[in-house]
Amino acid sequence: MTAPLLISDKVLVDFATEVDESGPIAIEGRRTRWNRGGELVEGTRVISAPSGIVDFQPHEMIVTVRAGTTVADLEAT
Repeated sequence: MTAPLLISDKVLVDFATEVDESGPIAIEGRRTRWNRGGELVEGTRVISAPSGIVDFQPHEMIVTVRAGTTVADLEAT
C-alpha cells in the first residue's frame, strides 16, 4: 500500500509521479560521485531532482529549497 502524498508543492508532486514505482531510477546531480555505488543496472531511468527556492525569509535567515537547487541559485536570491 502506498500512502497518499500530503504536499501542496506541484513540482514535488510531479516529481513523485515521474519516479513512481516502475523500476530502478538514479537521481542525477552533478555526477561527482556517479560511479561510487557501481554501474547502473540496465533499464535504470536517470532523472534530475527538482530545484527551486520554495520559501525565503531573509529577516530570519531561513531558506527552504528543493534538493536540486544550486548554491548559485541561492546566491542570486
